[in-house]
Amino acid sequence: KSELASRLLEHDAGRAKQEIEEVERISRRGLAEIREAIAGYRAGDLRAELDNARSTLETAGIRVEQQLDPIEMPVALERVLALVLREAVTNVLRHARATRCRLTLQRLEHSYRMQIRDDGQGGTQQEGMGIRGIRERIAAIGGSVSWACGAGTELDVTIPVHAAAGEIR
Repeated sequence: KSELASRLLEHDAGRAKQEIEEVERISRRGLAEIREAIAGYRAGDLRAELDNARSTLETAGIRVEQQLDPIEMPVALERVLALVLREAVTNVLRHARATRCRLTLQRLEHSYRMQIRDDGQGGTQQEGMGIRGIRERIAAIGGSVSWACGAGTELDVTIPVHAAAGEIR
């Protein structure tokens, strides 16, 4: 959002001001979340992160399609998926030059599955720190990650339903 505001500043100062105000709101919320997490009180709230992803992508001019199954999962798993979603959306905003992004969350027979797909420029097959961090988080709970670039980028994350909160690092 701050990068978007910088780009808008010269030709649409009013919209740039709105984006900066949104950055301020998000920053304050982020600081509150960090404080709660440190204190051990923060719930997973994956739905809130999905709403934030939609808002952020749409503000950047990216059309969002969502397929979200009603899912209940342990808070610890929600936290992991929320962090993965945040990183994936950041990558779409920074690198993809996408016009559309599809967010999918499903409960399969033995797993939870989250997919983030964009129609952007794709990119290099070399993994950066963000994708590596996602792989490490998901592997720590027995899940898997598939990441592909070509005509857009696809990130597919699967976590076993039986992943216990105690297994999450």
